[in-house]
Amino acid sequence: MSRQNTPTFRMTLQQHNALKGTNEFVAERICQSADFDLKDYIAYTYGCISLVERPDSALELHLKSEKILDKKSENFGLFRHWLDFRKYQRKGYLLKKIEKNLFGGRTPFLWKSKKIHDENVNKEQYQVEIEISREEKYFVSLDGERYDKLFLFPNTIQLRKHLDALHTLKKAPLRHHQPLLRLFGLTDKNTDYFVDRMDYDERVDLDEWNILTDTDRDGTLQQRQFVNMALQTQDFALLEGPPGSGKTTTIVELILQLAARGKRVLLCSATHVAVDNVIDRVLEKEEWKKLVTPVRIGNEGDIRKERARAYQYHRLTKTKKESLRNKITRTKNKKSRQLLYDSLASGSREFDEIILDSANLVCGTMIGILSHPKIREGGLTETFDVMIVDEASKVTFQDFLVPALYAKKWILVGDIQQLSPYVEDDYVSHAIHQELPNRKLQDVAKHYFELRKALDNDKTGRSVKIFIADKDLSPFGEFVRHFPDYGIFKLDAKFKAEAKQIKALNEADIVYCVNHPENFKNIDKYIHPNTKAEVFEGEIKGERFNAIQTKLHQGKNGYNYSYTFSAKENKWSNMVAHWLCQSYQYRNSPSEQNYFNTRLKWLVPGRAISSLSRVRRMSMPSVLEMLQHGIGQKGEKDYPKAIYDGFHQRVKDVKFMSLEYQHRMEDEIAAISREFFYNNKNLLTANTVTGKRNVRKRKNPLADLEQYQNESKVIWMNNNFKDTKDKWGN
Repeated sequence: MSRQNTPTFRMTLQQHNALKGTNEFVAERICQSADFDLKDYIAYTYGCISLVERPDSALELHLKSEKILDKKSENFGLFRHWLDFRKYQRKGYLLKKIEKNLFGGRTPFLWKSKKIHDENVNKEQYQVEIEISREEKYFVSLDGERYDKLFLFPNTIQLRKHLDALHTLKKAPLRHHQPLLRLFGLTDKNTDYFVDRMDYDERVDLDEWNILTDTDRDGTLQQRQFVNMALQTQDFALLEGPPGSGKTTTIVELILQLAARGKRVLLCSATHVAVDNVIDRVLEKEEWKKLVTPVRIGNEGDIRKERARAYQYHRLTKTKKESLRNKITRTKNKKSRQLLYDSLASGSREFDEIILDSANLVCGTMIGILSHPKIREGGLTETFDVMIVDEASKVTFQDFLVPALYAKKWILVGDIQQLSPYVEDDYVSHAIHQELPNRKLQDVAKHYFELRKALDNDKTGRSVKIFIADKDLSPFGEFVRHFPDYGIFKLDAKFKAEAKQIKALNEADIVYCVNHPENFKNIDKYIHPNTKAEVFEGEIKGERFNAIQTKLHQGKNGYNYSYTFSAKENKWSNMVAHWLCQSYQYRNSPSEQNYFNTRLKWLVPGRAISSLSRVRRMSMPSVLEMLQHGIGQKGEKDYPKAIYDGFHQRVKDVKFMSLEYQHRMEDEIAAISREFFYNNKNLLTANTVTGKRNVRKRKNPLADLEQYQNESKVIWMNNNFKDTKDKWGN
């Protein structure tokens, strides 16, 4: 974007303070660039929220109820409600969805109306506060009312936290957010900034290592190098590690080193297992327990390791309170004893916050961490010295940004060759629809796409494609422009039953058939019995034609394959979202990606194709991939930025480490992934594996079957597994 063509930009006071010490012109360009790009993220997030909060997204709850008559119950006199299962007969999928949203996570609010998101509606008037019993699957309405029907909307807390974080970085950043802002600045203006922010005096002495003590073990020196790198950096450090390379071990060593230096750490991950594995490892030894005080944020039922369970936030505070109350009863000063005892019994949050603030390791998933009291309430009142993101290859920029605002520097750990972030198809589809809201153009694109796909699949021209044209959507001139390489015969009122025209009808690649009964009669009458046809966007009503095509399209097993195709039932934006997601999943395989990109070009009009990169950039890549590898420019005229192109190589030289060795798989197994995914640079088999019993010496359960005795222990199975089926049988 050129400065001359851009409206005057004025920095806010917070932006000035965040970039204090930076050249005024450079600071303005950084904020201007961040403002420009963050608008896209904000617009995308608003779109997701509007989609989720539509009235038709509400889940309708049909309820049965009874009054609670047990006087010992805290809810005496209120009404207990269950789902009326009779209303969900033959709707098992809907019942499961409702139960998951109602009983599966944090307690939701229920509503008396679908119209709660209308601007003129008083939301408090329609809100119903409830208390849930997850085990018995009922809830109590705390307003004392009995309900036969209520509405449950999908939870938008995560999306709204995304929105708050994006607005904060855009307009009200703090001083320690400067590195986050500089990700949006031009690479050539910010590379020196990131390279120079290293404190090389900070490193671990030889006798200070806790886990990484065996330097004869392959990979240990690389792990040590990264721990020192993470201690030295003042903003980012990136660690790439294939499966079994020791990423978790490296994280645990780093946490112990940070704790020894009096630092507070925020640990986040995309999964519960990853978080709990780290906590479990940190608590392995008594001396480590004295060094690290963890708190696990999230539901107790989601915790996967028993050692981590005791440190779940609510369980931990409850245990500490009970322990303190027991000690208080032995205190001689009755007055102070009673005051403190009453304070603990009153449910005051002050004691809970003291416990949370005293922890030097706060852990949770990217979603679970949102229930951290300080993050849930908003306001940047607490700052961690370091944020570590495990499995960062599964974390989007928006998910990363929410907790990242609470940290001074960020350590990203993961492997971009493994699973990408989970993508909500509906969000992508909605964003794509906004790029081309014209339904008429969408319908044209759908019709042409199905026909173009069939033509591409029919390499030998075995069948004529009959396209039934809607006069409002498919004018002949426009149609020809989309299929310049194919022979097209236009069947309309000018058709004459002459040999030349009948021959042209049967030899054409595409028959452009104007939607009229007379044209259908001509097809029924003059299509040759040996001419195989496929019909698009309509139906030919003719007994002879249908009988011929049924016979020609009959398979060897007698099954009659369909010869009519229509895109009318498919939503254009859903179709684009599907192919866009497929293209992204195969981004590291150029030939496969080209296949999907070609279909995207068929499906998306030229004016909208450039917008797809914006949707892809906001919804699909992980923050690790964005900074390590890059995800491509917004447009051809954009200048390089870390947020799109990844860190400059000079930055990665001092802030990026790739673990080369793996300690988990036999070499015969690792070899396939090493060759096809890591270009033989990573997943090298460590000496910790080669010294073990070889896989070929193990008992093969198929060894007694003669046909399997000489088989490899590794089978490469393609997606369609046809070759494998042929080899191994059904």
